[in-house]
Amino acid sequence: MKNCIILFIFACLAGCTGRQQADTDVIHLTLTKSQDTVSRPRSASGFLSEEKNPFPGIHPETVTRIPGWKNSQLYYNDIDFPQLLFQAYKAGRVSQELCMEYFRGWGRDTNSCSPVERKGYFALLTGEGEDGLEYVVADGNGNFDFTDDRVQPLSAATSPVKVVFERFDGNRPVTDSSWILPRRLSGDEAFLYVQYREKTETTFSLEGKNYICRMIPSGLQYGEQRTSIECESSDTLLKCAPNEYLKLGDAYYKADSVGDDGRYLRLSRVKDTASLAGTQVGFPPIPFTVTATDGRILRFPGDFKGKYVLLDFWATTCGPCRDEIRNVYPALYERYKAQGFEILGIAADNAADIAAFSRTVPLPWPVVAERDQQTKPGRLYNINGYPSLFLISPGGRILYKGDILRGEILKMILDRIFKPEQPKTERL
Repeated sequence: MKNCIILFIFACLAGCTGRQQADTDVIHLTLTKSQDTVSRPRSASGFLSEEKNPFPGIHPETVTRIPGWKNSQLYYNDIDFPQLLFQAYKAGRVSQELCMEYFRGWGRDTNSCSPVERKGYFALLTGEGEDGLEYVVADGNGNFDFTDDRVQPLSAATSPVKVVFERFDGNRPVTDSSWILPRRLSGDEAFLYVQYREKTETTFSLEGKNYICRMIPSGLQYGEQRTSIECESSDTLLKCAPNEYLKLGDAYYKADSVGDDGRYLRLSRVKDTASLAGTQVGFPPIPFTVTATDGRILRFPGDFKGKYVLLDFWATTCGPCRDEIRNVYPALYERYKAQGFEILGIAADNAADIAAFSRTVPLPWPVVAERDQQTKPGRLYNINGYPSLFLISPGGRILYKGDILRGEILKMILDRIFKPEQPKTERL
């Protein structure tokens, strides 16, 4: 009886969203966006107040604020920073040198951006009300006027707010929206954080089996590594990230194309399973060849065979990254290097930035300045947040990934792997 009820629910969902009959080799899915009401662990996206923003020229200069608020702070959350930077350069508000420096560092073609102004951001305003409490309001309709939007106490904001913005899909601007929940996660008033509360969803059938497919992003870019792609049937829940694999029935499918807005997903059947390489636990990591800052040519993972490797994607501007490198890695590296532990750092910086950083924090393990490389490992691994961590086994498989490889938990994992001898105590 219970199984019948479950199947009935899936049938109803199929009727609501429109079931898509999938091809067995390539599955093209169109998904629908909605507010995600399920309680999930979510990362928060932080951004600076307009007063602290190093690129003030990419945002409008005038907005209508809330009358009577004290100490008001204006914040912009950039949905597509490359587009905003490029359009500001074309409008003469940002120098060509600065704009092209960033595009060279990203390894990105400017043809992917439009010179026409696009509203690729949304705005929030905080301020102190007459009662002394801090309030927040989002410019939900995108008209730069905060007086016609809903105000909430910042410390007690529990109801997500809908915001609208524009994306540029390479051909035309597209109006999009999301649901956000503002947060103040630190004592620094220059920073504001939001949690995104959205998902996209559809249903499809494959070889007689019905699935619900959903995508839950960490931020607003669905192509990022931290996006969760889920395929659920009456008896199975499968998960992966973009450019990773799902096993549907007896075949592996790669999520090889994800729309930035989450409304499109392509799953391609992998016919040569012997060549599987990806970013998920249990799979061989994606190989790449780079030059370290000391001049060595590094072929990953081949040059590290037989070792446990912590693959660390980081940036000199990332506070949590600096903390791990300064306070956690040195002792572990010194303790376990002789036993086969290695760290490979992929920094989203150039060699000069890394050299300046290493003058205050020694880096005895190999480090790669990604901005100076022709091959961008961060792009291969879909890295859009730092630190992003992977622990590779001596046999060339991903053992762990993500935040579990930080701080005390990383110490526990390595202690368990290398089984250090415990000091003996004498009996009295």
